[in-house]
Amino acid sequence: MTEEQINILIGQNLTKARERAGYKLKDLAELVGVTYQQVQKYEKGKNRLTAAKLVMFARALLVEPSELLPEAF
Repeated sequence: MTEEQINILIGQNLTKARERAGYKLKDLAELVGVTYQQVQKYEKGKNRLTAAKLVMFARALLVEPSELLPEAF
């Protein structure tokens, strides 16, 4: 699996978790302290999430960080 593929899968998992939590992009962005455009880039896999940001998103969404990682991990 390439780095790009991993970023895309993490982004898809982030989108699913955000939607399950009932947040709009703007809501989640405010909770984490980034712009909604940045959340869009993370969700599309255009930008890589650092481990720290992944944990921050997981906390904001009330999920375990592992839920945002691809199943292969």
